[in-house]
Amino acid sequence: MAIEIGVVDKVTGFNLINESREMSTMLAALIKVRKGCVKKDTGNYNAEPRT
Repeated sequence: MAIEIGVVDKVTGFNLINESREMSTMLAALIKVRKGCVKKDTGNYNAEPRT
């Protein structure tokens, strides 16, 4: 939307969009990894360190 109204030029806008997508992908992967560390049967949901 910022590109459309002229607040941000196209090159900068598309660079920001690409960086946001990369960060989203990394965060999604991190969340999936962390979900694997949580014991579902404990009730307190404390993450245990991975070795």
